Amino acid sequence: MDPLKTPIVPREPHETEQEFQSRVTEEFLANLVLLFDLFGISPNEPDASTKMVLALAQKHYSGFRVRSSGNKAVPQQTADDLILACGVELRGTESILQAIAGLKKHNGWTQSVETLRRRYYLLQRTKSREHRRMAEMAAAFLPRIQEHFKAK
Repeated sequence: MDPLKTPIVPREPHETEQEFQSRVTEEFLANLVLLFDLFGISPNEPDASTKMVLALAQKHYSGFRVRSSGNKAVPQQTADDLILACGVELRGTESILQAIAGLKKHNGWTQSVETLRRRYYLLQRTKSREHRRMAEMAAAFLPRIQEHFKAK
């Protein structure tokens, strides 16, 4: 059980108010040490509290983040792109249009086959950071996926 995600237990009937406050303080301090560790901040370094406040703000509020220079795709779009790129390669005996039509049906995609074909060729040409990451991931898994399908 993750102590940072577990609420502190309310005051027990047998606890005095002072015992309860002492227990809450102990748990807060223990969780604070875990929080500093989670963000890689030493509680003993100068400005540790300021660094913690900024780390939490960056995690929870986009106004505290610096926008990346690359255009990062939406995760679902990236996953669909990976399925499209790998799927066409795996269905090598079919034409690209047949492969895309099969993937469209299997994945329940709503785009037309022509739109997916254009997306496939765009992925082949694009040199974005997201495409490179996707291509590296596909290259790493493609041999295993091909072996899996050959075994069946």
